Amino acid sequence: MFSKALIIALAMRLGASAAPTSVAEPTAGSLVGRYVPYQRFTGDGSHWSSMSAWTSFDTMWDNSQAFMTTSCTQFGGTANNSPAEIADIKYAISSISGSSGIDPRFILAIIMQESGASIIAGMIRDGSTGTLGQPGGGDGLQQCLAQSGSPYSAQGAYVAARIYNSGSYAWGTDLGTP
Repeated sequence: MFSKALIIALAMRLGASAAPTSVAEPTAGSLVGRYVPYQRFTGDGSHWSSMSAWTSFDTMWDNSQAFMTTSCTQFGGTANNSPAEIADIKYAISSISGSSGIDPRFILAIIMQESGASIIAGMIRDGSTGTLGQPGGGDGLQQCLAQSGSPYSAQGAYVAARIYNSGSYAWGTDLGTP
């Protein structure tokens, strides 16, 4: 029993020392101010949060910063983003959002879900506007939003995210159903 406890304690210690550290240590007050209760959504997205209830792009961006500085190591041997590269990602999101009409919050959410921002500007463009006409090309967020039937609504974004991740969606069904 002692040996199992020692192994667990050692694993916890090694895991803690290998874990990435944040750019700025949070304080108790900063954590309380950022607390957002977890809510599980089911269904077709029609009664989920409206776009006006989504947080601002700047808040999403600020809350993603620390993770962006450590996210690339998940891919083994890839260097983490530098401050200049992170600034380039923000510029690319803004530029592509402006030219494609895709909400920058949606682009950032997909980027963080897909890779934690371990990307380059070309990947943001390809993922947002698609790669149709290229060998092995396919739909991006813009085409998925069009397929959703409501490209400028929150439900359209939820359906588009499902199409983007799985390639299809059976209309009116639970977005979380495989």
